[in-house]
Amino acid sequence: MRRVLLATLLAAAPAGSFAQPVRVSVETAAVASTDGVAVPLWLQAHRDGAVAARGTSAYAHAGLTLPARALGPFRVDAGARLTAQAAGKTGAYVTELYGRAVLGGVGLRVGRFAETRGLPGTDDDARLATGSFTLGRNAVPVTRVVLASDGFLAVPGTGRWVEVAGAFGHGWMEPDRYVRSPYLHEAAAYLRVGGPSAVRVHAGLHHSALWAGTHPVEGRLPQSFKDYLRVVAGRRGGDDAPMSERGGRLGAHLGFWDFGAGYGRGSVRARVYRHVTFDDPFGFTFGTLQDGVLGLALRRTDAGAPVAAFVYEHVYTKRQADRRTPETLGQVSNYYNNYLYASGYTHEGRTMGNPLLFLPDEDHDPPATLTANASNRIVAHHVGVEGALGAVRYRTLVTYSRNYGNYADEFTARRAGIGYRFDGGPRQVSGLVEADAAVPGGRGVRLRVGVGVERGRARGDALGFGAGLRWEGAARPAR
Repeated sequence: MRRVLLATLLAAAPAGSFAQPVRVSVETAAVASTDGVAVPLWLQAHRDGAVAARGTSAYAHAGLTLPARALGPFRVDAGARLTAQAAGKTGAYVTELYGRAVLGGVGLRVGRFAETRGLPGTDDDARLATGSFTLGRNAVPVTRVVLASDGFLAVPGTGRWVEVAGAFGHGWMEPDRYVRSPYLHEAAAYLRVGGPSAVRVHAGLHHSALWAGTHPVEGRLPQSFKDYLRVVAGRRGGDDAPMSERGGRLGAHLGFWDFGAGYGRGSVRARVYRHVTFDDPFGFTFGTLQDGVLGLALRRTDAGAPVAAFVYEHVYTKRQADRRTPETLGQVSNYYNNYLYASGYTHEGRTMGNPLLFLPDEDHDPPATLTANASNRIVAHHVGVEGALGAVRYRTLVTYSRNYGNYADEFTARRAGIGYRFDGGPRQVSGLVEADAAVPGGRGVRLRVGVGVERGRARGDALGFGAGLRWEGAARPAR
């Protein structure tokens, strides 16, 4: 189905769509660690899966974007990006191929496209943050169909003081996983108050779920339209569902509530936000109220500022409920892990959400304790800064974390008499300094270099380097 959808996008491009200039980009880069094994976190995270977590990676992107244009009553845009990669997902593959049509403030986007789930209009801040809890740019994008508002829409009769935004999508996961070819459901809804004023407050909900597919033991999992409605509503499975899902929710669910306030005047933008995370045991409630993200984002919109943006985040996912005995593990959150969907919340081998909750390490985690996510109980402080020093643009990320593993693996290790490497919450510092500048005489080519570092017992020590070239410009296809 995914291949059919992508092929249809190519065939369905309207005649003359690319007669106007298109944005073309070409990028090539390489990333390596000094020990040739572990790549520092921020050198490989949030890069659409192009950089492997281990070893040396080299990749090249070639992309084009059709800017929005009128097509009858619709406003349409489209894009494509091809990636050739050595290491990790070796070979050439489509990273993005999508088309979107917008009518009356609501758009339908079809295909494979990269985005970060969060408050609409805050994509720039995502470059400096730790990552969305549900869907970000850490993995190769999922092929999806998404119906979404084009930003915030004013509620009639409120003078733009009350606005709403939302999204509703369906995705197709890859077949090469424990449960083959499951579906991805996603939904988001926001309410914002304050429209024309300098201060605006918002509340929102993001919900994602893996469901359907073919289980190696249970066989074909429920995937009728009635089952789909159960997944959307977070309800228990029917009589044809596995026994464990008849008493619990059908599918593997997770999400977060988003509360915050923003300020904007002149060239200054500020935002505070609180994300409250949840997964299967608690549905859409606040059963894990302590878990989530507390953040502050500051940005100057004038060009060339030495400090153009600053993001601080406190990430806490350690609580995951009070009941912590082997007999009550089913009543405890286990972020990004699921007993039925054992590949967890991953796509093409990478976590789709926040990479601070990380996958097992074959050098440190014994097979008896392996789950899809080795450490989903963390306490972290994170700072991201970007700006320009003359002609050089820079970005730096620093994260200090304590990592406590997960309850399921901890109890498994105890029963097996195996030492658990996350006892005591080992510390980790992850850092990145990245800079880019125009190449003299390069006709728009920019050089980017970066240094990443890891120090601690959770991920180990590592030092890595990255370098790449990028060109982006407009081109008008020959008639």
